[in-house]
Amino acid sequence: MRNSVFLILSTHVQERWMLPSFGSRLKDYVFENQSVETEEMIRREIIASLHTWEPRITDIEVDFQREDAVLLITISYLCTEHSKRDALQYPLALESG
Repeated sequence: MRNSVFLILSTHVQERWMLPSFGSRLKDYVFENQSVETEEMIRREIIASLHTWEPRITDIEVDFQREDAVLLITISYLCTEHSKRDALQYPLALESG
């Protein structure tokens, strides 16, 4: 499940020519000013992408931690196949300027 979640978040929409709508738009936020509003937009993007492309998970929670030029995103979710919670930490590299 983690691999699937990571693949969805790592693949930019339009990156796959056979399935152009697959993935997320997380890379669109790399140059955004880092604020609570930006984190909320990222949270919504992650939840929407995972709801669309990974139907085996529910109850998605997203938390953030900043470390230098990296936003560490912790995504926790309930795997419906096993009724167990799992989590994945996704690093989003940020660019300044």
